[in-house]
Amino acid sequence: MKLKTAQSAVIIENNVNRPGLSIFDLTQFPRFVINVIAFLLALL
Repeated sequence: MKLKTAQSAVIIENNVNRPGLSIFDLTQFPRFVINVIAFLLALL
């Protein structure tokens, strides 16, 4: 589980660092939000 959240953190970082937003990014946004929430819950 910790490994999965670590991978999610990397994915989140890549999404944040990527300049601009494409249509694909907007469709992936709900998953992005879920990853952020899951990552924060894992830190508790």
